[in-house]
Amino acid sequence: MVENLIMGSILSIDWGSVESKAFLLDKADGSYRLLAKGRAPTWGLTSEENPLVGFREAITRLEQAVGRKILGEQGYPLLPEREMEGVDALTISVSLAPPLRVMLVGLSEELSLSVAREALHSYYAQEVGSFSFLGVPDKSRRLEHLIKTFLSCKPDVVLMVGGTEGGAMEPLIEMANMLALAYSLWTDTERPPVVFAGNSAARSQVAEILGSRTEVRVTDNVLPSPEEENWGSVFAELENLYQQLKMSQIYGLGPLRSLLSVPMIPSASSFAIITRYLAHMYGLEKGVVGVDLGGSNTTVVAATKEHFSITVRDELGFNKALYFVEEDHLENIMRWLPFEVESGKVAEIIMERHLRPGTVPVSKEELLIEEAIAREILREALLLARKQWRAFLPSPHHGVMPPVDLITATGGILGSIPQEGEIALILLDALQPAGVVNLAVDKLGLSVTLGTLAPLNTAAAIQVLEMDTFTRLGVVVAPIGVAPEGELALRMKVSFDDGRSLEVDVKAGALEVIPLPPKRKAVLEIKPSGYFDLGIGAKGKGAKVEVQGGSLGIIIDARGRPLRLPPSPRDRMEKIQKWLWEIG
Repeated sequence: MVENLIMGSILSIDWGSVESKAFLLDKADGSYRLLAKGRAPTWGLTSEENPLVGFREAITRLEQAVGRKILGEQGYPLLPEREMEGVDALTISVSLAPPLRVMLVGLSEELSLSVAREALHSYYAQEVGSFSFLGVPDKSRRLEHLIKTFLSCKPDVVLMVGGTEGGAMEPLIEMANMLALAYSLWTDTERPPVVFAGNSAARSQVAEILGSRTEVRVTDNVLPSPEEENWGSVFAELENLYQQLKMSQIYGLGPLRSLLSVPMIPSASSFAIITRYLAHMYGLEKGVVGVDLGGSNTTVVAATKEHFSITVRDELGFNKALYFVEEDHLENIMRWLPFEVESGKVAEIIMERHLRPGTVPVSKEELLIEEAIAREILREALLLARKQWRAFLPSPHHGVMPPVDLITATGGILGSIPQEGEIALILLDALQPAGVVNLAVDKLGLSVTLGTLAPLNTAAAIQVLEMDTFTRLGVVVAPIGVAPEGELALRMKVSFDDGRSLEVDVKAGALEVIPLPPKRKAVLEIKPSGYFDLGIGAKGKGAKVEVQGGSLGIIIDARGRPLRLPPSPRDRMEKIQKWLWEIG
């Protein structure tokens, strides 16, 4: 294993599509700590084409904060550190490259293409066209339809799927021959590679047919059987292609490559490394879910000690929330507001954030609208992510998030919200955690880039992760089930580490907070009523757990799982305002 190769100062950059963040890490009192940070819009205030503007400005602001020269005369970091100038190591995570443009080619819309479509969301990729072999009943028109779609959408990659293991190969062979004819009409110099993720028995013939036309890569079948989906190897191939075809084209990357201490990796991969570290480091048996609500995309990572999955919703970022306008889903956002607002106002804010990503809310009402947008983005991202988890993070209740040990969250909008209670409420409303779950937020965005540091200096990554990255919000007790409002939801005894104790009865529909400061501990003896399950598969069954505090403490969410909002607009607004007051 390559680790601890660098023992000096480290400059870690998260080079995003909206904002660039620079972090200076170095030893203080024997441990690596975050010494200073700088951030700037990636594209500057005037530049339209050069992302190095924001890259350099973020470092310049870091220099101002720490009183130390880091950039050289050519505008690139000085390495190694000499006489308190420059740094000893440079790592970069990046999400500013555009997503892979992928055309899907499959046997059927219902099986092959629907699974492939979900697999695309495991990484920075977007569907630009599709062809269903069985979706064109007229055989004489199949080739015409395929060629027209292929040439018009101009993909970076073709993902070819179809057939379960042991199934017929003939339709796949016929489809490969058709695709080879389409490639013969391609006029550009660079031909998009084909990733074949179908029936493994057809691999050699498909590769032979298409291999003379373009590069062919084969992966495991995404649909080995009608009951089983397998996205892992497709994810790995998409990751490789994204780095090869998209990241390599980033403006100004050439000179940076020679300065990097480890290869630059996509931000989603870096974030996944840190989420997996958390599961291993703390021995979290039920696992960790991490969410990164970025400007251009939203990443959801689920990890246990043995498994992990990544979901990247490239069309769902805080500054790319036009989806809700285009799909007429503004009502979904407005339902989270404690006041009446015209849909045009919400659409205006979404458009403003899209055109001017650095715009900040000028009133409490605008901030609450932004928070409502964040809820819906996270909720939409989670709907797809849960499908990828089901093999290793099953939920005992349909439509409810599986119980996990820890939820972490980061992203520009979350870092800009001053009240941590409101951050917690966004996560409770959008993700609806169940059981007994710890909540933590990374307001700086450091967790997105720390994964780049892990292969360079594991100890430094762990030390900064533990000391400077996350703010513990507290522990959530959220029983699963629904009961009439006012009925008993649970009884709980809290035994604090200073000898005090407290007994509480919590009614269904309530949201309560019991203070428990950071680094303090308490033992919770929880007894849910017969309406509710603590996430252990049995209604009314109690549990005794030791918990740690946080900035909020112990949050008891007895509003029910799944969470149901009042149907009346007036009642709903009053309820949401009440929740905001209760959580602080």
